[in-house]
Amino acid sequence: MITLACEACKPRVSPTWRKDGALLKAGPKYELLHTGKSLGLIIKDVTKEDAGEYSCDLGTEVSKSKVTVREIAIGITKYLKSSEVNEGESCSFECILSRESTDACSWSLSGAVVANGGRFRVSSKGRKYMLTIRDVTPADAGEVVFSINELTSKTTLAVE
Repeated sequence: MITLACEACKPRVSPTWRKDGALLKAGPKYELLHTGKSLGLIIKDVTKEDAGEYSCDLGTEVSKSKVTVREIAIGITKYLKSSEVNEGESCSFECILSRESTDACSWSLSGAVVANGGRFRVSSKGRKYMLTIRDVTPADAGEVVFSINELTSKTTLAVE
């Protein structure tokens, strides 16, 4: 959330808020504040698309502000753990990120990319990414790798 504020000389003004020249209206994205001489614009659920020049136009005066939105660096907060299972059993691998991401991720098993389907289930919910393997075979043994952006977590799967 970002709050932009300006103050008017008189309490009874009708401000017009704009972003890059386009008129902004109150709604789920923007909240317009007006208390006495204090004026404000709240920008909710901020994304990179919210960057730009905002202005508060009082008719006689215009106040401008440049908004820059930087993406927060993402990291891995829970790395993959090795797993040792018996042939025919199921196993799961879990990786948790520091924040949610809309970027594509990938899983690989012994160098081969794993897709959702068959014995493999690839899923994500919020910050948690999971790979589940059903009916494990000895051929599944090897290195398990989770990748997203330039981040990687590696572990091993041993099958008995």
